[in-house]
Amino acid sequence: MSKSLFVLAMLSILGSVQWAAADNPSFRADRKITGEYFRPHTASTYHQGAIRHAETLGYYGRRYSNVPVETTREHAAEIVRNLNAAKKELSKLEKEAKGNKPVEAHLKAIESHHAKATELAKQLEDKSADAKTIAACTANIAKELKAAEAENEKLKKTLGIVEPPAKTK
Repeated sequence: MSKSLFVLAMLSILGSVQWAAADNPSFRADRKITGEYFRPHTASTYHQGAIRHAETLGYYGRRYSNVPVETTREHAAEIVRNLNAAKKELSKLEKEAKGNKPVEAHLKAIESHHAKATELAKQLEDKSADAKTIAACTANIAKELKAAEAENEKLKKTLGIVEPPAKTK
């Protein structure tokens, strides 16, 4: 009987220790999706969102002789918002990346593309920008963001993050 109580008490203690450890984000299985740590797929999503807005605005610039200022501002704001969100997501990795030269190199390359895209996005704020200027500017923004996303893909490989296999029908 006393052995049973002892085993029960030990299991109870062990269970409470595991439960307490589960509250610590670094021990949880969902560590990478809590938002506290770098989420590489989330960074990709922000890049893709900014690219889509740049491409949409670029389409309008190529297709129409005049792009309404409201339309330009709306898409430019979304480009900047997504770009800032991607930067914020990538900044979460900087502390963990210290001293890891390949990861630092990827982050530096992504940061360079982000800086160029940010500078180009500022040009969209000019009310006098004509459709051709908007089209050219957004094409360059999309180019920089696609390069940043390509570098993010390299970063994921360096970190050992694998894409799930494609589903077959």
